[in-house]
Amino acid sequence: MEDKEILLNTQVKVYKRRWYILFLFSFLALFQCTVWNTFGPIVDTVEKVYPTWSDSTVSLLTNWGPIAFLVFLFPILYISERSLRLAVVLSSGLVLLGAGVRCLFLVYPSISDPVFTGLCHFGAILNGIPGIVVTSIPAAVSAAWFPPHERVTATSISQMLNNIGTAVSFLIAELMVPETEQDGNMNTTCASQDNNS
Repeated sequence: MEDKEILLNTQVKVYKRRWYILFLFSFLALFQCTVWNTFGPIVDTVEKVYPTWSDSTVSLLTNWGPIAFLVFLFPILYISERSLRLAVVLSSGLVLLGAGVRCLFLVYPSISDPVFTGLCHFGAILNGIPGIVVTSIPAAVSAAWFPPHERVTATSISQMLNNIGTAVSFLIAELMVPETEQDGNMNTTCASQDNNS
């Protein structure tokens, strides 16, 4: 009990840049989740553009996140225990690489479909590894940068932005990728209502 009292009475040095650090970490969480859910919202269009892809291919691209989470959990937690900064910087780099390898076809347009598919799988694995950091470290970031009365708010902000990343992926998909026609009908509710009226 004495340890808790000593800890509660300890003065924590508070920096104004703590909100900037929280913003950067929360944006990493949002971006990682957005990249993770790239192909799910546009599965119909993806299957038209890449005829060799099926629902199971798109599902596997999404499932690489939880698979990488399980495989790399202990090494990433070890790194984060040693250095929180290193874990976050490493995660940022992995998200960048994971998204970047999928863009190689822009530099090399002659990449074949099987090579692009392999790059997408590799990118999904690279992006899945930082999922460990963005879902399990928000409390550590809060404890390192925020006084006790602000930690719940800081933790909830970063956790919330991770979940908003999924919503962002659906919004981006809606804005950037047009719906495809299936069997002569548009694959949207609004289009089917327009056809009936």
